[in-house]
Amino acid sequence: MLSTAGSLATLALLVMAAGVLPAQAADEAAQCDQMAADVAGRIGTPTPQRIEKSQSYTLGKKGDVELRLRCPTGSQRQARVVLRWNATYPPRAFWSVVADVGAKLTGASHRLVRLSAHKCHKASLLASDGRANRRTRGLGIECHTTTGSSAASSVALRRRSDFRL
Repeated sequence: MLSTAGSLATLALLVMAAGVLPAQAADEAAQCDQMAADVAGRIGTPTPQRIEKSQSYTLGKKGDVELRLRCPTGSQRQARVVLRWNATYPPRAFWSVVADVGAKLTGASHRLVRLSAHKCHKASLLASDGRANRRTRGLGIECHTTTGSSAASSVALRRRSDFRL
């Protein structure tokens, strides 16, 4: 009898969760849409375009740097702005965009963002999997570098608390 009661309680919880999850997903999608629009306005890019079946938005380009916003998923707490360059060693213009976007969104200085991103990129070049993370005074940076024919470098900026919008 106890196992039947436990099964009914589990079933009841699953039914209640099924009713709540779609509402939560719709609310999270609306928050993500709003955040993408706010970030695009803050950094001066055109209207963001949602990437189908993901929590990501294309924010366009600043110069030749591709910009995307990744909304938090799973255990992530904060959104990330991903800046991508199609080469292993990005030029000075890339680092200027990283510093500019990072300073506008996190409140950190241009110098701090640029130096931290450079250190992260260097660490990703030395890492066997091409990935590295760096944290500095509330600013989080994730770097991913690939080499070979499809060489690319990406820097994801995040703040431990919400972006300053």
